[in-house]
Amino acid sequence: MYSRYFMLLGSAFLGIGLLFYALFRYAGYLNTPFTGALPTFLHVVAFSLISASLLSTPKRHYGAILFWLMLNLLFELLQYNFHGVFDPMDMAAALLGGVFALLILTLGHHIYPQKYREVHYMRLKLASTLFAGGLLMSGSVYLCYEPVYMSYDTLRTNYPKLSTHDIAKTGKIVLYNNYLYVTEPNVGIHVYDNQDPANPQKKAFIELPGSVDSAIKDGMLYADSFIDLVVIDISTIAEGNITLVSRLEDVFKYNAYQVFEDEYPCLIGKDETKGVIIAYE
Repeated sequence: MYSRYFMLLGSAFLGIGLLFYALFRYAGYLNTPFTGALPTFLHVVAFSLISASLLSTPKRHYGAILFWLMLNLLFELLQYNFHGVFDPMDMAAALLGGVFALLILTLGHHIYPQKYREVHYMRLKLASTLFAGGLLMSGSVYLCYEPVYMSYDTLRTNYPKLSTHDIAKTGKIVLYNNYLYVTEPNVGIHVYDNQDPANPQKKAFIELPGSVDSAIKDGMLYADSFIDLVVIDISTIAEGNITLVSRLEDVFKYNAYQVFEDEYPCLIGKDETKGVIIAYE
């Protein structure tokens, strides 16, 4: 009976969706409209096919598609009401998933035209499917946050500058002329006098938001600052002075999740035109 094929296909799509959530859902490099809406597409297809495999007539099959489509659309509307999140791509993905499931079921009816038989304990099995689908949807509800931006004008006008700050986390370390330049990721660069390697002395802190990498040549410090590359004259760092030589804008690719390192929180309405994201609330 070809309902088994619907069950197998539905389970395969469900497995792909769960694997995607587990491995890639919040990976920054996959943060695109397509990948963000893919789980919604897979959800509609998977549970439409699984539900159809437990129902006895093509008419009920199409009803299953309508049910899961409407449930997903309702879910998206509830997210907007409770979390302020609304993504048209998710709505489009749900509709596309319904169409795709419809094509699969129609093709199955055409290839295997034999009559359906009532499935034993159909209602119990269908109830189990609905429960599993609702559980998956509830698990996909996540808390979203408002991004906190630093404008490009603020970033480019106020930094780099010398200030005071105790190091909290170390990143790249560069040794130059008996000085250690220790990057604190996304915060700035700590400068230590290393004439006595057993007891380095803190000399300065170069505040430079969005810096994670640096290099030094001929008295010039080259460092990233989110999307920009800055060149700083450090030849007088011993006297407590630095000079911004140049800032090359938009050299690096914008990454909304840069300051969160390995964390990828759900951020509402990310807009790179507002500036760089430095936190969320």
